[in-house]
Amino acid sequence: VTYDGGEQTSFQNSALEVPSGDFDLAGFSSALDDVALFRRPPAQSAYLDYRRWAFEAAALDLALRQSGVSLGRQLRRRLSPVRFCASMGLGHPPCTDKLHSLSRRVPGTRFKLDVNPEWSQDLLDELAALNAIDVV
Repeated sequence: VTYDGGEQTSFQNSALEVPSGDFDLAGFSSALDDVALFRRPPAQSAYLDYRRWAFEAAALDLALRQSGVSLGRQLRRRLSPVRFCASMGLGHPPCTDKLHSLSRRVPGTRFKLDVNPEWSQDLLDELAALNAIDVV
């Protein structure tokens, strides 16, 4: 999990050895301390946390599935619908081409945008007219 396509590709092509065996979630998380999650230091230090959280989330999902229990049931919480959105920037100079392209390919897509001081009032008006932005 990174914002850098090259780092994502490098990870996909790597033969990262993750801990295997019998663990509880805390034990698996501790075992990750000994794993080099990147071959070289990532572009942003936050990527270390993101990648670790991806493995921990996958381990939690596996544990719940093996137990036949949902996260909501385990936490005694009522389930409610979840909506997902595509997270992206609008480039330099900012434009809405990516939003329109994705909306055509996947109708109903909602968006989270990374705000940029370069945004003009015209761009903000166009974004508002899309009625597809959930998070800025």
